[in-house]
Amino acid sequence: MKQLAHILILSLFCTLHAYGQLFVKIEKSGTTFSERIYPGKLLEFKTTQDEDWRQAELIDIIPETQLLLFDDQVHELSSIVAIRDNRRSRWSGPLGTSLMTFGLSWNVYAGGAHFFDETFTYTKRDAIIGGTTILSGYLLQRLIRYKTIRLDGKYRLRIIDMRI
Repeated sequence: MKQLAHILILSLFCTLHAYGQLFVKIEKSGTTFSERIYPGKLLEFKTTQDEDWRQAELIDIIPETQLLLFDDQVHELSSIVAIRDNRRSRWSGPLGTSLMTFGLSWNVYAGGAHFFDETFTYTKRDAIIGGTTILSGYLLQRLIRYKTIRLDGKYRLRIIDMRI
């Protein structure tokens, strides 16, 4: 009786549609790097027809004709030439945060020393050091925040369909 119950439960799970088995994969040649893009993800990309960045949600993937259905129109897989990733860069985000923290702490400690120690004076040099490190950290985070993947020879897009 237990075996029959297990078989019924297993057959129930096998009949469910698996949505995670159809995705677009970004591959880097020569390495094991790959990133999966599932339907429902908001993409920022550039096509061969446009020079501007487009932002659209990936609605469906059609593997037979190599088409990607977005919320505004349909694009062929080969027409996408670049994808922009909006996640923080691995080095510019933490380095910018560290620079801003350093600049803020420099100003706080110099200002605190100026108020509590009569021999120390808060000079223009202290303000310049603190202000420029805060400004450079902020600009570093803002200017180098995107990771752009150009789909020329090093990277490529593939549609992976693992549905039965």
